[in-house]
Amino acid sequence: MSKTFGGSEQGIFPPIGKKFLDLHGMDDFMYLNPDFQPEGPQVPGAPGLYFNLEKGGDFSQIMRVLTRLKVGVWQYMGMYRVNRSERPALTKAEWLSQSTKVSTYCLYNSLNKINSDSSGQEDLGRRDQT
Repeated sequence: MSKTFGGSEQGIFPPIGKKFLDLHGMDDFMYLNPDFQPEGPQVPGAPGLYFNLEKGGDFSQIMRVLTRLKVGVWQYMGMYRVNRSERPALTKAEWLSQSTKVSTYCLYNSLNKINSDSSGQEDLGRRDQT
């Protein structure tokens, strides 16, 4: 995909470089890897869930969703509007039902977010606040 549309297959919302943007004019991609986003659409047009650990964010844009079927093979699922769930989090049972890959990915990303967020560092008392 990155050779055709640009952006990294590892990012969910990959930034598209100028070369590809000038070529096809599309910058609304959402790449879902089922190893880490197992509840994404499985067939074109089907509904799905996207796990996101960050609060806020603007999800008003309609996204061009592609789901990885297997290594090196991606399927265009369609144009999707990403809506934030009214329920703020997974239940304990829902969280425990996720694969180790999903929970490790979420934990890793949340720790990276805390480590790179200066206010998080201050909240944890790991940075001098003077």
